[in-house]
Amino acid sequence: YGRSVSSDITLPQNVNLSVLYQANPKWELMADAQWTGWSSIPELRFVSSSPPALPPVPLEWDDTWKLSVGASYKVSDQWKARFGVAFDQTPVTTHPTARLPDSDRWWLTLGGEYRWTRDWKFDAGLVYIKGDSAEFDQRFSGTEAATLGQIRGSYDASVWIMSAQAVYSF
Repeated sequence: YGRSVSSDITLPQNVNLSVLYQANPKWELMADAQWTGWSSIPELRFVSSSPPALPPVPLEWDDTWKLSVGASYKVSDQWKARFGVAFDQTPVTTHPTARLPDSDRWWLTLGGEYRWTRDWKFDAGLVYIKGDSAEFDQRFSGTEAATLGQIRGSYDASVWIMSAQAVYSF
């Protein structure tokens, strides 16, 4: 169609505080708190190279917190086990849509480290993220109403993430 659309956005500020406590030679305890100022983005505006003009997308997001705690246990000089839990708050509370029906999430993590030599180590991790059930009821107006009308729905979301890395120190 030969139409280009652009948008400028300034991403929100965030503040993070992390603590690592060496409880004894075997146990490390960790905690993390992160605040994100999502309310600084009230809407998304798009500029089109040709008509029709695009309406702004209201967001009205809330500021959020992500809180997490975890621990590492040194099994031996070569092996270390890690585990943790986190709560990740959604900014989407006022205008959930079919495009972004976000919800609060819980993270459960499990991982480990194998130190092969002084210079080489290998890490692996597994994360399970479970979102709360969410519903949306999106009603359209103007030219969108004729084709889209109303979109209602609900969803449940979860995801598994696996990771692995090799680290060489020199």
